[in-house]
Amino acid sequence: MTNSPAETTSDLQQQMRRANEFIDRFQSFLLMTHRSPDGDAIGSTLGLAHYLKQLGKDVVLADEDPVPRRLRFLPGSDLFQTAEELQTQLETLRFDAVITLDAGDLLQLGTAAILIPPDCELLNIDHHVTNSHYGTENYVDVSAASATQVVYNFLMHNRADLPQAIACCLYTGLVTDTGGFRHSNTTSSVHLMAADLITRGVDPFETADRVLVARKASQLKMIQEVLAGLEVDASGEVAWAVVTQAMMDKFLAAEEELEDLVEFPRSIDTVEVAILFKERPDGRVKVSLRSKYRADVSSIALQFGGGGHKKAAGCTIDQNVAHAVPLVLNEVRAHLGIKVV
Repeated sequence: MTNSPAETTSDLQQQMRRANEFIDRFQSFLLMTHRSPDGDAIGSTLGLAHYLKQLGKDVVLADEDPVPRRLRFLPGSDLFQTAEELQTQLETLRFDAVITLDAGDLLQLGTAAILIPPDCELLNIDHHVTNSHYGTENYVDVSAASATQVVYNFLMHNRADLPQAIACCLYTGLVTDTGGFRHSNTTSSVHLMAADLITRGVDPFETADRVLVARKASQLKMIQEVLAGLEVDASGEVAWAVVTQAMMDKFLAAEEELEDLVEFPRSIDTVEVAILFKERPDGRVKVSLRSKYRADVSSIALQFGGGGHKKAAGCTIDQNVAHAVPLVLNEVRAHLGIKVV
């Protein structure tokens, strides 16, 4: 049974109240986000970290992977430490509770999850419809376009001070998860939030340029090679591309440079679902899925232990590329009602 709008609003208010109570109860926090972090993961974590520091709280920021190069302009990005770095400090690392942001389940934290002690209380802040509500407390607003919008609503509810540093972090997540305000999750509330953050000192051109536009020359050469192998299903509704580890090595590419590659097959006029397959160093395959109108790619990702949103989702396949591609393609075709051969 689907909740009514009134019930949904009431539930979110209760979640927000309990999130505030959670923060009030503790002095020090470990803040974590998903591996291979994007602008929303880093922006939401930093935005909340700055707020907690305003309250006089102590924070440690952790992720399996380093902050992507293009996001290091964000105020406080140097606070992040990798899970590997923090594991060497386990004997001296002290915190009272954990807060995760933009992570649908604990598996998305990757190796950083080992930093969470047994029975440690955890606040889960997210916006993914596939979130498993794994926290001691959960503040999950699936109507939000980004985790930074969840954090923004929380700070506005608390009448918090939003200086330029916080505004910049929150805006970055918003522009990332809406694809520069092009995706279907771009609502009136998204534009109102963006306008408010711009009045607080955000430079929208600089942010969009750093996060969405700027590329290295080697990155363009890699894109050229990837697109040379672009394939389109006979139906015209499915398109996909593969990034091999050999390509990554050839162009000395970082995983962050692949983030928006899936938008190229998605831009084909007949395509409903676009897929990017990325071979990882350990042989597994990271899969990014995007849809335009009717397909719910989050349900496809869930079949492989992943998750996300209706029109943007992902998963990791514990098989090599040769097996992963047909496996995912068959699931996508079945979802779209295309005859699977």
